[in-house]
This record gives sequence, structure tokens and C-alpha cells, in this order.
Amino acid sequence: MEWPLFNLLVIFITTLILTILVAFHYYRLDKYDPEPIPNLIFAFSMGMISPVISVSTIILFRILVFLLINYELGEFIDVVMIIPIIEELAKALVLLIIVKTIRIDGLLDGFVYGVMVGSGFAIIENLYFAWVELTNSGLIAATLLSIIRGSFTFIGHPLYTGLVGMGMGAYQVENISNKFAYFLKACLMHMSWNFVFYTPGLFSYNFFLFIVCSIMVIGYSIIVIKNDLGLALDAEEQLFKLGYYTNKRKYRLFIVKQ
Repeated sequence: MEWPLFNLLVIFITTLILTILVAFHYYRLDKYDPEPIPNLIFAFSMGMISPVISVSTIILFRILVFLLINYELGEFIDVVMIIPIIEELAKALVLLIIVKTIRIDGLLDGFVYGVMVGSGFAIIENLYFAWVELTNSGLIAATLLSIIRGSFTFIGHPLYTGLVGMGMGAYQVENISNKFAYFLKACLMHMSWNFVFYTPGLFSYNFFLFIVCSIMVIGYSIIVIKNDLGLALDAEEQLFKLGYYTNKRKYRLFIVKQ
């Protein structure tokens, strides 16, 4: 007996829990001056809207590519180049709106808001793939896919958009001159992930090569977390030691009293 609503609920809850865990993991790093929860919910919700922008644009580019070149090459370009770049652009556009709306005063602030936008995007994307798997293979396969995709989300969209947000945060405090300084890195990380895990038939005959490339992609993502996110955390700690956040709270109380 089929229970379509129950099946959808299972994959929705599985995806939601894993995505929230990833978002919370990154959010808790902002311990000295945590961002307001309503602002984070707003960023997460905006991230859920960004797939609408990316999907419509991807379809247009996909039609153009397949009209100009053969199917095999077109599929490779679509998966490895078009999808990553357009998805990162869509999330960056949403993040840009958030930066214009909400005060961001540092690298870690920008990173956290980027993570929320990326998490919102990821939950929609993961639900879509789980729904397709549910339709084709049933609940067990769909749930397993949700768990696998959800488990790797911490080095996926939240991290990519977090890096873009970190660049925007650095720009806000005049630490760098280009607010999109980390955009290229985010795109390259996304492209390398798609190259290894989604290129049709690339590693069909060489499983060892697939394992090696997978370890390289995942390992580089972990290095980025350690180095780039570590830079943001060090900057945050230095600001705390200098008394920036204490004075900032006093200033807020003064404004409220006035």
C-alpha cells in the first residue's frame, strides 16, 4: 500500500533536520556577537527562493548550449560549468540584497548569512533530488539519498555561499576592495564537486580514480574551512579582545535609552 504523503513527510523531515544541523554548526561559531535569529530566518528563506532564479536561467543556457554543440559535450558543460556558475550567481544576488538590508560588520557575519542563504538553497535542491528518487525507486532509496546529500551539505552550498558572504563582510569593513573576492573560489569548488560526482559516466570504468578525486575534493573543502573560515574566526576573536563587541553593545543601549 502506497502512502505518498507519509513518504514525502519522511524525506522532508530528514532533509530539514540535516540542513538545520549544518546551518547550526556554522552559526554556533559566531559566539562573540551572534546575529539575531529573525535575520537568519530571513536569510534562510531568501535562500529558498534563489533556486527559482537559477533554474529559469539554467534552462535558457541549457537550450542554447544543446543547440550549438553535441549532446555529450553539452551535458558536460551544463553540469560542470553552467549549473555551478549560475547557482552561485543566484545565491550571491540574494546575499547582496541581504547585505543591503541587514548590517554586516565583519567576515564572520558575512559568512554566517551566506551559510543561511546556502542552506535555504540546499534544502530545496535536496528535496527535489529526493522527490525524484522517491518517484523512481521508492522511500528507502529516497531516504538514503536524503541522508547522503544532507551529510555532505556542510561542504556544499552553505560553505560556497558562506565564502561569498565572507568576502562581502570583509568589503563592508573595508578589509578588501572587492566584495566578490571569494566568488571565484566558490564557483571553482562547486565546479570541482560537480565534475567528480555528477559528470555522466566519467568514472564508470575506474572506481579507484573516483575515490582519489573524491578525497581530493572533500579534502580541499576541509582545508578551505580550516584556512578561510579560520581567518574569519581569528579576526572575530581579535575584535572581541579589543573590546569591540562590548562597546558595540553599550552603544546600542545608549541609542535605545535616547
